[in-house]
Amino acid sequence: MSLKIKTLLIIGSILLCLVITFLVIVRLFQRNVTAEQEKAVMQRELELVLHALEREIDHLDLRAIDWAYWDDTYAFVWDENDAYRQSNLVDSTFQRLRLNYLILLNTDGKVIYGRGFDLETEAELPLPADLIAKIFPDGPFLPHADAASGRRGLLNTLGGPLLFAARPILNSEDEGPARGSLVMARWFDNSLAEELSIITQLDLSFQTLDKAGIFESAAPDGLLFTGEPYYYQELSATGNVGFTLLKDINEEPVLLLEVFTEREVYGLVQSKLRIFNFLLLLAGVVFGVSMLRFLDRSVIAKLAQLSNDITLISRSGDFSKRVKVFHGRDEISVLAVETNSMLNTLEISQQKIFENEIKFKAAFESSHDAITLYSFSRRKFIGCNKRALELFGLADKDAFLKSKSSIFSPARQQDGSRSRLAARKKITENQRQGGFSRFEWLHKRKDGSTFPAEVILTSYKLGEEYILQANIRDISEQKEAEQALQDELEKASQLHKCAIPKTFPEASHLSLAAHYHPARKLGGDFYDVIKKEDKLIFYLSDVTGHGLDGALLSVFVKSTISNYLNLSAGELITPKLIAAYLADQFFREDYPQDYFICIFLAVLDLTTNELSYIGSGFQTAPLVVCATGEMAELTSRGLPISLTIGRELLDFQEEKIKIMPGSTMLFHTDGLTEQRVGNVSYGERLKEVFFTNSYLPPTEIVQVIKEDFRQFNQGSLQGDDDITFLIVQLKPEGQEEIFMELDCSFAEIEKVRQAVARVTADWPEKEIFFLGLNEVISNAIEHGNGFAPGSKVRVSITAGKKYIHATVEDEGEGFCWRNKIDLPMRLEGDTERGRGIALTKMCCDRLLYNDKGNRVFLFKTL
Repeated sequence: MSLKIKTLLIIGSILLCLVITFLVIVRLFQRNVTAEQEKAVMQRELELVLHALEREIDHLDLRAIDWAYWDDTYAFVWDENDAYRQSNLVDSTFQRLRLNYLILLNTDGKVIYGRGFDLETEAELPLPADLIAKIFPDGPFLPHADAASGRRGLLNTLGGPLLFAARPILNSEDEGPARGSLVMARWFDNSLAEELSIITQLDLSFQTLDKAGIFESAAPDGLLFTGEPYYYQELSATGNVGFTLLKDINEEPVLLLEVFTEREVYGLVQSKLRIFNFLLLLAGVVFGVSMLRFLDRSVIAKLAQLSNDITLISRSGDFSKRVKVFHGRDEISVLAVETNSMLNTLEISQQKIFENEIKFKAAFESSHDAITLYSFSRRKFIGCNKRALELFGLADKDAFLKSKSSIFSPARQQDGSRSRLAARKKITENQRQGGFSRFEWLHKRKDGSTFPAEVILTSYKLGEEYILQANIRDISEQKEAEQALQDELEKASQLHKCAIPKTFPEASHLSLAAHYHPARKLGGDFYDVIKKEDKLIFYLSDVTGHGLDGALLSVFVKSTISNYLNLSAGELITPKLIAAYLADQFFREDYPQDYFICIFLAVLDLTTNELSYIGSGFQTAPLVVCATGEMAELTSRGLPISLTIGRELLDFQEEKIKIMPGSTMLFHTDGLTEQRVGNVSYGERLKEVFFTNSYLPPTEIVQVIKEDFRQFNQGSLQGDDDITFLIVQLKPEGQEEIFMELDCSFAEIEKVRQAVARVTADWPEKEIFFLGLNEVISNAIEHGNGFAPGSKVRVSITAGKKYIHATVEDEGEGFCWRNKIDLPMRLEGDTERGRGIALTKMCCDRLLYNDKGNRVFLFKTL
């Protein structure tokens, strides 16, 4: 197909799409606007009919008031005199008032007078059997104190719908007591509908709801029964119909009102649209023809000439020929000039390619890496260099080219995967990565020995063939060196782990907990807690690096401080003296210039609760939440211990603070506070979490901070730096602790009940707390230990003045509690343990598990 025809088709298609799109948009807009206008008109007309009907009910009610609040009626109900009957209750009264029924009742509900009258035939009508019962469902109309106690509206009887008005019978002064009730009613028939049609000047009709077919066509979705007051429907291009329901005094639907109108706005808009569509189509045709002529003269003719010249050059293969250059500076003229420039470059490149082929062959054969070439279309090797023959132990190139690719790999790779399947996967990944990939592979020589190799795989097309080029390098020596280094790192890791304290010294009024997570396998953070005489010494250090150097430097810090404490006592145990000794030993060892130690060191006097501390190079101040509820920072500025600073510049300034019972301290390295997700760091969040939960036992505070950090860090406890923090809490006064070790029997739980009852004797919610504790212990016995003989469940209870805390630990393997901790209580579709967790959450203020899932923390405020 020629470019001219394609251009014509494209322009025609674009114009057609634009015209159709514009017409559809205009059509939709016109339809929506017309529909909204017609719907609004229909709603006003329906409301007009309803107002006219309401006026008819008002007129009926006024007649009822005129008769009910009249001395003659008041006397007639009492004495039933014939004079009232002969002068008032006659046919002309029914005709004049347009009534079908007039009923007078006394206060006992007895009908004193009741008559029905057919306004067309002037014949007597029987009273509807259910008329009075429906107007007064709870009995007769009893006496009322005022004239405003009547009823009026639409009523659905067995004989059909009625308009009615009922009023209490009073004297002419509208005073009582009432002697009964007066009821006036009129059938809702065709004559009434004609009157309403004349009043409103509308084409309307009323249908009873027992005509199901009519109502379904009016409201196929039942909108009138679901709260929609009006319903609008298009009957044809010339007419619409609107519907609404008429309800009785009990708000039950009785009649369906239909109003028919002509679509004048729709017809007017349609005629205007036809003219608009014709003009739009005419403008599109004129524009398309003009555009095609312009493109033919300015673009298509030049492109045809350029295409013919390029085709001739391509067929001849002579890059010395050139294409015709057009006058002007448009894009096609520039393209012709650039094409000639490209042909000149191709002519030069053709000569260079020939020269490079010779150089490539020389480099291919002399490469230190083995190089193989494999053709996908022929399913065979098509080339290799001398190094490939040496690496695989082959005598000559012919032996290699006749070999299948599978003989150069063992059956399985080092990860256990099949070599054939793994090779296919690597080739697929290479294609996804643009024809270049690098990976490690286990190869096999001719003699059956294997060796690890680094493979650079490149895929490309050479003519009609798809070629895989593999550059293979033997990395056996590199792997041996890496394994030796890994063994050394593992030894250093074990050394660092052994130095981290597993337990804390015992102190009757202290409680401690800590957490450590290295950034790599070896960390640079370290902490320790030591008790010497009546003093508790604890410190956090952050040293150079996160590898072998960091681990060894942490061990140096621990051993140096331990040596000092072993040789010192009494007044010599101060943070300042310990830090000075550490600095002296560091400078004496003559560590490299880039090694440094940042340390926060504190000494707590267990008799006076006085805390002395220094911070050497520590930028993160520890936090203290006092027993009064206030939070403070232990700020101490000092330089890190490093050869680049010099010993003479290290001036350790010691600070002191009095720690009251009930206070909690948080010591941490900067790896916790400086962890970032996006542009947000964890530092400010940590303060809020610690302050909110500082009243909890340290073991639970540790777990709370870990869980909050995990949520902040996208579900991981691994930080960019080492994560280390230590919590020290002076137990509040009046706190009582209980520890029990239970056998795997539900009978043992009674011991826990007695302990809880003893420490919470005056607490009204102790049974609720014990219900949750009982559920947790039962789960530990049944699901954690599995009723294993000899296994134990350890329960610790801490009761303070304002709270009670319990920890339950089993000897099981734990479970994945994070999937269940936030689930609501469900009686069905959940495991027994899942329901137990939901029940326990309802019985306590806080529920938390350790990482393993075999220790649970419960907390309840007293």
